[in-house]
Amino acid sequence: MSVNAIIREYHDEMDAHRFRERQRIETLRRSVPELIAIDAAIDDLSIRAVKNQLAAGKADDGIRKEIEALKAKKRAVLKASHLDAADFRVREHCPLCHDTGYAEGAMCVCLKKRISRAAFSSFDLSPSAKAENFDTFRLDVYPEQKDGIPVRGMMAGVVSTFRDYCSDFKDIDENYLFTGTPGLGKTFLSNCIAGELIERGYHVVYLTAEHLVSALIGQMRARDDLGMSEALKSCDLLIIDDFGAEYSSDFSAKQLFSVINGRLLSGGKMIISTNLSLSDITRLYDARLASRIAGNFKPIGFYGNDIRLIIRRERLRK
Repeated sequence: MSVNAIIREYHDEMDAHRFRERQRIETLRRSVPELIAIDAAIDDLSIRAVKNQLAAGKADDGIRKEIEALKAKKRAVLKASHLDAADFRVREHCPLCHDTGYAEGAMCVCLKKRISRAAFSSFDLSPSAKAENFDTFRLDVYPEQKDGIPVRGMMAGVVSTFRDYCSDFKDIDENYLFTGTPGLGKTFLSNCIAGELIERGYHVVYLTAEHLVSALIGQMRARDDLGMSEALKSCDLLIIDDFGAEYSSDFSAKQLFSVINGRLLSGGKMIISTNLSLSDITRLYDARLASRIAGNFKPIGFYGNDIRLIIRRERLRK
């Protein structure tokens, strides 16, 4: 489905929702006929108040008091009917854009997320992001020391840094490269960040490098943008996990370069996690891609032992 089709579908759904809401409100109003009469009286008095002010050049205190009395009566009728003024307002899905899809002159996060879900629904990593979060990140599985490196203290610092990163996300423009051998928590921390930012209302696209390349191939075969270009361009954060595990070919490297370079040019934020070192990336990838990563991403090293094996052994002992 193209971006335009997704946007049309969104607006059709919102129009249908508003129609149902208006029907609900009208049915509710008819269930309390006294409210209809009070609202009509308030409208009539409001019109009279405006006319009088235009004619006399000042507000009519008598009319104002009548309106206030009617409003008080309306509140009493609502209370007696176990209703609230909010029951007579259209209930919105998104308080940011009021279900228009746009807020502050830009596409709203609710519409961005819809485009992203349509584009990458086959590669959704959100279930992991829900289970793996900052509260479940275990520092105790890291050794105090390894090869003279204070591993646990360093990892505590990394976790603290990215808690702050999520809190101050709007003000941080840094891109990060998570490096280290398999099983050291790179994907876990990526899930923590994704989950926290999603909870805070940001639009995060999170997928593996392999899935990203597969999605782009699917887009080309379908001869349709499928919403991917917009999702990759407009998301608040793009996380590419397991960089280097995708099938290594000139085509996949070109696709990754196009996405990463495009985000860099537009100022979009990124996190890449990889089992490769920077020297490995330089050796295995095109010089342009390696240069972009080396020059625009702050490396964050992960150290220790394979925590997945440690946790698996713990479970076997239970």
